Amino acid sequence: MLSLLRGDILSSLRYNLIPSFAFILTGGFYIENAAKVFGKKLTVIPRRVSFVIFWGVFFIVYFVLRNYIKFF
Repeated sequence: MLSLLRGDILSSLRYNLIPSFAFILTGGFYIENAAKVFGKKLTVIPRRVSFVIFWGVFFIVYFVLRNYIKFF
């Protein structure tokens, strides 16, 4: 998280992908809510089930590989 806050994105991704994705998702939801305050309907983050399933499977595979294979 400290690497991400310092702006060193590549180093942050090397340590862990989750904070970077959480930062992107939080930013997307913030943009959507800010647009809603001004009366605009804006969708930045998809709400489809396939989107959630894809990223859920991706993170599960990432966690398994990261914990059992030293390279990740």
